Amino acid sequence: LFSNLPGNRQGFFNYHNDPDGTVRSSPLLVTHQGALLPALSLQIAQAAKADQGEKWFESIPLDDSGDFLINYRGTAHNFPRVSVGEIWEGKETLMLKARIILVGATAAGLEDNHPTPMSPKTPSVVLLANVLDNLLAGDFLKRGPLMTWLARLLILLTGLVLGLVLSRLQAVQGFLFFLLWTGLEWFFLHLLFR
Repeated sequence: LFSNLPGNRQGFFNYHNDPDGTVRSSPLLVTHQGALLPALSLQIAQAAKADQGEKWFESIPLDDSGDFLINYRGTAHNFPRVSVGEIWEGKETLMLKARIILVGATAAGLEDNHPTPMSPKTPSVVLLANVLDNLLAGDFLKRGPLMTWLARLLILLTGLVLGLVLSRLQAVQGFLFFLLWTGLEWFFLHLLFR
């Protein structure tokens, strides 16, 4: 169907779910039948950044499988939206001038949704908008070796503290301690990563 499109006008549109079912990363490159294929988001960003050559691509922190962590901007309400009906009626067309326009379905019954850290039901076009915004803005999330070890240490520390303390407390006291510990963890992580 699209075999006449040039290669720079084609791209895949897939996402991988983490073990808990949440989409936190996006593949930008995949290998298919020996060929390296770019994601649609990467192709759109490449067209938008054509004046910068290919140097900008080198700054994208990809993992070994060609994925990168999505720095979510939010849900569908964080991106300007115009319905087909508004375009059909001639409304809001000035808003579309000199913009990158993504066309996609966001109606609730279409079931083209994915769980993300921002919402349990994020439409695919909003996922694409978040990825594209990351590529254009260049403010990527990076997971270095220090973060991996810090996360493991935090999990181990939480398990040890809660295991030792909760076994010595009454149910209500244990629940209150759990809430206090969780609140302190959240506060610490919020300060560390904002």
